[in-house]
Amino acid sequence: MQIRFQPSLVLCLLVAGALAQVTDADLPPCSLSCFDPYPPQNDSSSSCRYKAEEDFETTFSPCFYSACSVKEALTALNVTSIICGVPDRNISVGMRIFVVVATVVSSLVIGCRVILKFKSLAGDIGWDDWTIVIAVLVTLDAAVGQYMAAHYGMGRDAWKIPFENQDKIFKAFYASAAGYKLGNMFVRTSILCFYLRIFSNSGFRWVVIAAIMANVAIGVAFTLADAFQCKPISFFWNEWDGMHKGSCLSISTITWAHSILNILLDVATLAMLAIMLAHDPQRYQHQKWI
Repeated sequence: MQIRFQPSLVLCLLVAGALAQVTDADLPPCSLSCFDPYPPQNDSSSSCRYKAEEDFETTFSPCFYSACSVKEALTALNVTSIICGVPDRNISVGMRIFVVVATVVSSLVIGCRVILKFKSLAGDIGWDDWTIVIAVLVTLDAAVGQYMAAHYGMGRDAWKIPFENQDKIFKAFYASAAGYKLGNMFVRTSILCFYLRIFSNSGFRWVVIAAIMANVAIGVAFTLADAFQCKPISFFWNEWDGMHKGSCLSISTITWAHSILNILLDVATLAMLAIMLAHDPQRYQHQKWI
């Protein structure tokens, strides 16, 4: 059977699509009691008087989430935001650009360093070089994870993200966490290995070795803590919808503990260099540090 092109049918479909709008009829029934005095009909409705971005969320979210399921609450927030004309906050494109630029620049810099070392144009290659290369490689995991999370909607309001993308964002974030923590560990290890290359003081070298061991222990411990913070592991990306059973350690506690220890290690790493230079400045003034 031959199918003929029907301009009138196409026009009708286009008009129907243009006329289709989100209305208060699209609101979940559980959310209707959250409006005072009635659900919004348009952006001039009294229920839209809080349509400023911050006021909108703080006004409606508590009631929606207490009266509805998570998916229904997100649907109610999305429908209400559309009717009330609340701006769509979206920085996901900027996040992806930043991840790509930062990854490319850092990879090029480290790549040039390694090439120069292999060509014997910048000293011999050592453990500080190998560890920084490993840092770049494991950090690629974090970069890819962050890029994919932004691709699926991270950087937008949660109610603007399709349900099927929510767990993808959490999976990408889960994968990137290991790369981030291991990357931190290897970068700091590279700096400490550089200290071993340039300083010959035996006492100082033992301090550096102890710092490397502490750094590796902290990096591995928190990587494992991230990997197994939820039971079952899949609960990390399934918890958001409130329909799965499981338990997780406090991600904020893990993050704060890791951040504090990282700051202390960074301060200690810089302090070691400052102490050695202050102890014998003449000795290292003209030393070639490559």
